[in-house]
Amino acid sequence: EADAQQHIMYRNPVEVLKKEGINPEDVEGILLTHLHWDHSGCIDMFPNAKIYIQRKEFLSWVEALCEPAEFSVIYASVDIEDIKAMITAIGEKRVVLIDGDAEDLLPGIDVKVAEDGHSWASSLITVNTTEGKYVFAGDCAYTRENLVGVDGDGIFRPNGYNCGSTVNVLKTMKDIMMLAGNDINHVILSHDAEIWDAFESVK
Repeated sequence: EADAQQHIMYRNPVEVLKKEGINPEDVEGILLTHLHWDHSGCIDMFPNAKIYIQRKEFLSWVEALCEPAEFSVIYASVDIEDIKAMITAIGEKRVVLIDGDAEDLLPGIDVKVAEDGHSWASSLITVNTTEGKYVFAGDCAYTRENLVGVDGDGIFRPNGYNCGSTVNVLKTMKDIMMLAGNDINHVILSHDAEIWDAFESVK
């Protein structure tokens, strides 16, 4: 929460959804791409939602957080309160652990695992729509430049806060583009301010 307050673009997800007439109690499912604080820091706000997360992602962060302070550069982007919220949700039988790739995890939604890159086991979430497949990249790519290169030179650029290998990060970027049919306009990038201009806002 403290980190969120330092980010002027941050908006509480409950407030955003309420503007669209969606109450937090009505949310039935949350697909977490990974457990960094800015992607998992709100799960306690949705008391009835099942939470979907890669098994390796969850268990590896529990293990990583047990490491001494010398390793803190790895887990600096994870909030222990989010792990506690996951444990609470486990006690309420609301956590679904995913083991790797999953077709039709939910209707029209597929998941491809990205291991040992940006995170221990991130999920690339593909949504099938009438306009084709869209890929939610989580943090496996931050901006368009990660995927299309600087000035469109086609050279993948690694992003930050990675805990795995650079090779895996780049392979995942290739997977993202493949899943999107090599159309950058079918990739949803959560840290790219240009996303607001790339897509029409609809209710």
